[in-house]
Amino acid sequence: MKIFKFGGASVKDSLSIKNVGRILKKYEKEQVLIVVSAMGKTTNLIEVIIRDFFQNKLFNTDAFTTLKKNHECIIHNLNLQLDVSPILNQLKNTLELNTETSYSYLYDQIIGYGELLSSSILHAYLNQTLGDSAYLDVRTLIKTDSNYQNANVCWESTTQNIQQLKFSQSRYITQGFIASDENNTPTTLGREGSDFTAAIFASVLNVESLTIWKDVDGFFNADPRLFNDAVKYKQISFREAIELAYYGASVVHPKTIQPLKRKGIKLYVRSFIDLDKPGTLISENQEIIPEAPSIIVKKNLFLLTVSTKQLSFIVEKELETLFGLCHTERVRMILMQNSATSCSLVLQNDPIKIPILLEKIKSLFQVRFNENVELFTIRHYNSNIINQIYSKGRFILEERNNKTIQILIQP
Repeated sequence: MKIFKFGGASVKDSLSIKNVGRILKKYEKEQVLIVVSAMGKTTNLIEVIIRDFFQNKLFNTDAFTTLKKNHECIIHNLNLQLDVSPILNQLKNTLELNTETSYSYLYDQIIGYGELLSSSILHAYLNQTLGDSAYLDVRTLIKTDSNYQNANVCWESTTQNIQQLKFSQSRYITQGFIASDENNTPTTLGREGSDFTAAIFASVLNVESLTIWKDVDGFFNADPRLFNDAVKYKQISFREAIELAYYGASVVHPKTIQPLKRKGIKLYVRSFIDLDKPGTLISENQEIIPEAPSIIVKKNLFLLTVSTKQLSFIVEKELETLFGLCHTERVRMILMQNSATSCSLVLQNDPIKIPILLEKIKSLFQVRFNENVELFTIRHYNSNIINQIYSKGRFILEERNNKTIQILIQP
């Protein structure tokens, strides 16, 4: 069996869905399990619906109508006899009947409808064009704890659920990113978690390889949209990929590599646009080809600098308080730097969580902050790359070791 993961860009419209069918046609003699993300910008649109309801207790009719029209247009263009109204109505009903006050809980109950929509459409299209394909609801298979928005996989029950399946058909379609806890309450594996979903299936089923189909021809040393001289890696090691994923490389999810590495399963990152290009191989091989510095850019971050109200030292007690508040409010910490009397935290910006976190921290510490800062992480850096980054904005702080440097700037 092969595991294929198709992200949002690869299923964003009817032409993209047809292209997925074209790819799968080449593998029609092999058994393939397909993990699919929500279509295009669907997740962003559903997030707007969730935020508006959580903040204002108002149902965003305009966003919901756009969501409905987008998917019905794709269904029409594919000439499918498919009604997705039950899925959309369930989204609306789940939201309006919610009584919980936790944003993370509410988020996980709603956000997965994007994947349910895309997988239903892809399933219907493949049945129409390539013959019978099986539909799997991943929420009945992948089990997690109740750490909403970033749930941890319960590997024992997940393995048992997947291995009990009788894989008798040539194609299986399921959803990425979503799962459920022991009470069958929906959970999510973290943003961009569809890669991780595919890796879970690959690991449990002990397949030879996993292929992630992208709109780029493999794993580049830098974002080609930001750096004109970006080069594609032909191959890269699991260890290096883990490092890059940890620092925020968007090609693979941070949790994706570990289960593949444990089983020695090869990971291919390939272009769904040009099927003749081999893409990038990520495996146990220690050699990086070609050798080139890796540059990872994270934008729209939030820099929080705190000091005690008595201007005393920042020591273990204060750090424990800061880390605990970030954990409680589920705000991701990307970088920390501290001096004798202050501590700077670079945080993932979130319009809901950051204001809540700020209010709690202000009651305990003196606070300064910078919004919309950018973090550049360079693996295997050199002076030319560093100077290039420094020219992009006002320098704020830097962290480095012998292999990696991180530079925070205000553009």
